[in-house]
Order: sequence, then C-alpha cells, then structure tokens
Amino acid sequence: MKAYKSRTAAIITAAALIISTSSCTQPAGGAQTGTSAADTAAAQATASEDTTAPPTPETAVSTEEQSSAAALKYGLWWAKSDEGYQCYYTFNEDGSGSLLYQDLGIGVGLNYSSDGSRYTFEMGGEGAFSYADMTFESDIECTLKWEDGRTEHLTFFTDAPDSFRFYASYDLAEMAKAYYKDKHNGTELSDAVPSFMPDDRIKLDLYVQEDGGQTVADTYIIDRFTAAGENSAGEPVNLEPYGRTYGEGNAYETAPAEDLSGSFALQWKTLKEEGALFGVRYLGYIDPEHNDPETSALYIINILEHTGASKDCNIFIDMPYENFASTQDGTELYLIIPTDPNGTVTVKEFFPLAEDNTASEGRTLYSYQSLPFLLKCNVSEIMPDVIIYITDSNGKTVTWSPGISGEDGHVLTYHPEGTIHDFTDYSRLAGPELAPVG
Repeated sequence: MKAYKSRTAAIITAAALIISTSSCTQPAGGAQTGTSAADTAAAQATASEDTTAPPTPETAVSTEEQSSAAALKYGLWWAKSDEGYQCYYTFNEDGSGSLLYQDLGIGVGLNYSSDGSRYTFEMGGEGAFSYADMTFESDIECTLKWEDGRTEHLTFFTDAPDSFRFYASYDLAEMAKAYYKDKHNGTELSDAVPSFMPDDRIKLDLYVQEDGGQTVADTYIIDRFTAAGENSAGEPVNLEPYGRTYGEGNAYETAPAEDLSGSFALQWKTLKEEGALFGVRYLGYIDPEHNDPETSALYIINILEHTGASKDCNIFIDMPYENFASTQDGTELYLIIPTDPNGTVTVKEFFPLAEDNTASEGRTLYSYQSLPFLLKCNVSEIMPDVIIYITDSNGKTVTWSPGISGEDGHVLTYHPEGTIHDFTDYSRLAGPELAPVG
C-alpha cells in the first residue's frame, strides 16, 4: 500500500473526512463465534454488462408503488450515506457478499439474510451481526436504515461485479502528487486532499508549501473509475499510469493464509525457526476513542507508518480488514502474529482482580481464523483487560494477556509453555501526539 505521510494543517481536513465516513457496517461489539447468515430469497438479474469499459450506473426506473420487501437484485450496489461516506456492496445469490470502501479501497466479506424488509448482516468476524431495514424505491434503488441510526442510499451499479474496478480516493491523492511532480519540473506537493463530488468524480485539492503555510496549487476533478479528468484550467489530466485499481479479485477480500505470505513471510519464518508460540509487535499508544479502523483509517495508518509496521507488514492490504479487536477504553495497540495461520484465535474480556482477588474471564469479544490481527486493549500497562486464546491446527491452545513491563517498557513475553517472539521496534513507538485533533 502506498504510504500516507503524517501531515500538518491539511491532514486535519483529510482525517476529518475519514473519521466522518463511519463504516458502511460497523462490527458489532461482543461478537461470538456463530453460524453464517441464512439463504436469501431474491430473483437473479439478467441485465447484460459491457465489461470492456468502466461500468456506469443504470437509469432508475420509477414505480408508482414503493416496496419495502422487494426482491434484491444480485450484483454490485453503490452506497452513499447521509453522513458523507461512500462504499460498494456486492450481494451474491448464495447469501454471501462483500463491501468495499471508496476512501482506501479496503473492505470485508459478508453474509446476509432477510426476513421481509429486515436484513441481517454478518461481518467483522464470524458471529458479528448488524441489522438494517431495507426499503426499495425501485428495483435498482433502495435505502438501508441501520440500527445505530445511519442511513445509506443504494443504487444498483452492475450485475458483473467481477469486472468492477475503481480507484480509492486516497490512492488518487498519492497518484496526483506523482503526476504533478512529473508535469511541473520536479515540484513536490505538500498534500493532496480528496473529497466527493455529486457524481462519479473525486475532487483533489493540491497544496504546495510556501512561507507562511500551504497554498492551493491546483485542483483536479478525477473520474474514480478511469483516473482521468481535468485540472482547474480545464486541461486533461490522466493519473492512471501512477496507481492501481481496486475491485473484485484484489486483496480487500478475506485472504487465505497462503496469500498473506508476501507480507508476513519473514515473521512466520522467524516464528517457525524459533518454535515460538506466537509473535507480538507492540505499536504504542492509541487514542481510546478509536475502536474501529474503518472509522479511523488515517489515524491507524499513521501509527503503522510511524512504528514501521506498515513497511514490515503490508497490513491494510494483505491482512483481513476485519481482524481488529478492541476494548472500549484500551490505550495500547498490538499486532499479534500467530505462528500457525490455520488455527483459531479468541479474544475474551479479562478481569485480573475480581472481588475475591482472583482473576476471572468475561464474555468473548472476537473470534478469528488464526491470522495476524491488531489488538487495542488495556487502560493501564500493568492491568490487562483481555485474555487471548491461540489454538493451532493440531488443537494445542496457549493463553496470554498482553502487557508492558514497568521496568524496561518492553512487552511481557514470559510464558511457561514456550517462547513468545517480540518483533517490536522500541525506537519507533506511537504516542499521544499522533492522535487526530478534534
């Protein structure tokens, strides 16, 4: 993934955009292992699609009677929320699907089922359910009203999601920087801030650093599907050679373990050679208000860059995006790397000092395939609030509660059953200064 550098004044605008674009479907707290969503009852769409060019939304067909329980058209839908974010849902005939986020090109797989107009979505980990009421304005337009109060307006986009491609907003920003440098004798932009247009395009405000602060050097209006557009003078701009597209077949899907080898090969090789139980990389402080990377993407990317983790492990592209566990008030961020990617991981609440001065466990918070995942936990470095169960493919289970030594500030890695490998770069820990402003 391209780097997104820490920024000055303009980053506040970009960060505010991402934070305001809360996820299309937020993982439910207290998720426990459960069964997949049931089959849906819907008719297969038969519209043909020209896959030789970027698809365009179909024209809406008005209906005299609006239906709150119409048949869901299978394929890819474009979602725009009242809160300003945008994403893409794919609904398959077998009740599976996915969603992709316009901002960063990342997303999650999902399962869905319906009981009339009431839809159940499973995402963010097996057994993590969210619920919404779906109202159809026509056969290609509908509205999702989520239990948490969010409203999304969906328009059918294509019945050929395999051919769908788009450019993520913040990739377009990085592409614009490279393009501008090439076209302006090596002049480097200090920032490029994307925002949504009412149509298929992304607006990019380009900044240069001058005495006294940043000034706007140019503005590009770019088609998100072709990466082509124009500058403020109406001259053509083509960013396509400077980036890549996202869509079906890219790494937003929950990838099988072998597909992650490019990013985590070095870590897994080290763990296996040492016979380690698992690996851990402490990333430092994280603002406790940020419990979901989908709504705090830029902030977490800044932490990953600052700590070197994004360079060592291309987390936000190759790691399943839903693999982020968090407690409400946690202030420490860890990357946990199980040695055996074919096992399972369970994260539970942990109370180190119960009323009778004994430790006790609480509810299950998350349950995953045993792939690398981010963990936000612990109000205090000496008072862990989670316990992790890591089970390999042979059924062996080890438990561990993350914590930091009060003596040297290092991760507590002692374990009676074997070695825990510490991948932390202690010279590059995140601190409160990285937290978003406002």
